[in-house]
Amino acid sequence: MRETNSIRLKLKQFLTILIPILITQAGLSLITFLDTVMSGKVSAEDLAGVAIGSSIWTPVYTGLAGILMAITPIVAQLMGGGRKQDVPRAVFQAIYLSFLLSIVVFVVGASSIPFILGGLGLEQSVEDIAQHFLSFLAFGIIPLFAYSVMRSFIDALGKTRVTMFITLTALPINFVLNYLFIFGHFGFPKLGGAGAGLASAMTYWAIFIMSIWIVIKAEPFASFRLFQKLPRFNISRMGQILKIGLPIGFAIFLKQASSQLLLF
Repeated sequence: MRETNSIRLKLKQFLTILIPILITQAGLSLITFLDTVMSGKVSAEDLAGVAIGSSIWTPVYTGLAGILMAITPIVAQLMGGGRKQDVPRAVFQAIYLSFLLSIVVFVVGASSIPFILGGLGLEQSVEDIAQHFLSFLAFGIIPLFAYSVMRSFIDALGKTRVTMFITLTALPINFVLNYLFIFGHFGFPKLGGAGAGLASAMTYWAIFIMSIWIVIKAEPFASFRLFQKLPRFNISRMGQILKIGLPIGFAIFLKQASSQLLLF
């Protein structure tokens, strides 16, 4: 980022960074919106099932992704301190943490979701759609959390327009995949609302692969040689990420959970 000396330039730089972040957040929310609206074209049960599944998934994802956002201030601090060589190690500890969080979510979700849905008093058809939606969505947990790390790394360098581009690209991808798997066009299986979960999971893989390609090929990211060498698992560095990220994730989770509870 460029150094600025006047209030006007500082404000301009702030907005240049902020506006793409806001668009990125809105874009990620639109994926869930597309899932729900397009599923509603199939039946009321599909609409309800996807809406219930999304209301359970959203607080969990945003809360845990909030923990991984800690890599943004960590990278910024390293860069400000002239320790660019330490950035790849820090980013990879966050990637390792994202894998661990994905495994925890997968295991806890597999064992608890049937009980959570069963306790909501839903119609059996709606409960089945919600469970199948979440089951398909689970295949996208690892790339989504890993993308959260890549996004935080990119944003830490002030290149928020890059993550905005990736997210905006994800929207047409998700729309097309929803069209194929929800409605079963062009020979694809007609999965109804459950197909929205599969479409979202595939979209998460797409944006993760896209972010990896950009980080490897495009500057200034390529100069970090992020994937040239895989560092060892570092408990101390991971503890630093959790120390910063847990309060962020907890605050986001509470905000999202409270808003979702109002829907019930």
